[in-house]
Amino acid sequence: MKLDLSTILKYLRELTGFSGVESRSQKAKKNIVFLSIFRGLGMLIGYLMVPLTIGYLSQTTYGVWITLTSLVGWLSFFDVGLGHGLKNRFAEAVALNDDILAKKYVSTTYAIIIIIIASFLVLFYLINPFIDWGVILNVSEDTSLNENLNIVATIVFTTFGLTFVLQLINTILNANQQPSKAAFNELLGKALGFIIILILLQTTNGSIVNLSLALSVSPVVVLALVSIFFFNGEYKNYKPTLSYVDFSKTGILLKLSVKFFIIRISAIFLYSTNNIIIAHLLGPAEVAPYSIAISYFNVLFLLFNIVVAPFWSAITEAWVKKETLWIKNTMRKLFYFWIVLGSVGGVMLILSNFVYEIWIGDVVDIPFILSLLVCVWVLITCWNGVYSQFLYGIGAIKIQAVVVIVSAVLNIPLAIFLGSIWGISGILLANIFFAFIQMWIYPLQYSKIINFEAKGLWVK
Repeated sequence: MKLDLSTILKYLRELTGFSGVESRSQKAKKNIVFLSIFRGLGMLIGYLMVPLTIGYLSQTTYGVWITLTSLVGWLSFFDVGLGHGLKNRFAEAVALNDDILAKKYVSTTYAIIIIIIASFLVLFYLINPFIDWGVILNVSEDTSLNENLNIVATIVFTTFGLTFVLQLINTILNANQQPSKAAFNELLGKALGFIIILILLQTTNGSIVNLSLALSVSPVVVLALVSIFFFNGEYKNYKPTLSYVDFSKTGILLKLSVKFFIIRISAIFLYSTNNIIIAHLLGPAEVAPYSIAISYFNVLFLLFNIVVAPFWSAITEAWVKKETLWIKNTMRKLFYFWIVLGSVGGVMLILSNFVYEIWIGDVVDIPFILSLLVCVWVLITCWNGVYSQFLYGIGAIKIQAVVVIVSAVLNIPLAIFLGSIWGISGILLANIFFAFIQMWIYPLQYSKIINFEAKGLWVK
């Protein structure tokens, strides 16, 4: 064997274990670059979609659409956290080079989620004819709109169920430290929906049924095609197979998944109920300014997720391999990134009225106080997300589950109370209050665990 300097250095890196750390960091940098491109394009499509959909429908009908899709988001808790559980268990199996175990986790998770979603959809089809969506969405007086809501609900719930199963390919890509590929899949779905909306604008009159078909079917088609592509190519070794379904693995998946389930359902109550509370307290039309402000400041979530997305499974791998120094350095860099993100948020806030005017004109009025509160809430949520990333990666989420579920339960009455006094601002103040509490707990837990001082509930 030829011994030159590069060969010797490579051998030393492998001997010390540093090569794995370097490879992990390089993966993260590569993912951040491509995530920036794909998520940026996806956000651009989302921004362009808002004025198009409002113009295609109306402010009230648009508010109904946003509220209905928020309701459908509740369906996500039916996986009992299995998607997140799979993410950690799959990453652990791959880190240990156990492809058979990884394939069993994949096959079993697909089987369980298919059973759950199929059961839910059968139940939904039975009761949907008897549901008055007009009353739920506070538009019962609009006869023409009310007549189509059961059809729209059927389309949205069905496609969401299919998407829920098919998006497991993105979970696997994320678990294998390839979030940029998952982001590209999401971009393809958004791009297809955007193209269809452009066609509808030229060929049809405003129809919430057409809109629901365009935006709901697109991701199903894309995810079905990319699942076939990956499971017959790069991820052939992990392709879900009936013979590899092992329900004895359900326990180890659920042990972690139930905690993720609690966090997920609590988060849905925290974030999805705002639209419903606004619709009932202030009317569906008021959902539009809130939704637009959220969409605008979602660029902060976009930037945040671009940077932190590669690190969940990377932290899982590092923790399994006991590389705590890499984790500490990574968390320090993520903290500095959050400071930069806060500066970006401040600039966005200053420019918000100017951007709204260019973006949507005078169609919807968005008060500056609404933008301020949304910006503050997003930045605090991102701060919590920095430390949640570590806690998710190592599976120490019991405290987070307790905190989030308590916050979710108490947020609803507080949001209704404050909303009845100060409108949308009051609802957001309730969200900020509970996010602020979490802002102090998660860093404390991280500090205890990374310094090996955590005991009892702090390490679970």
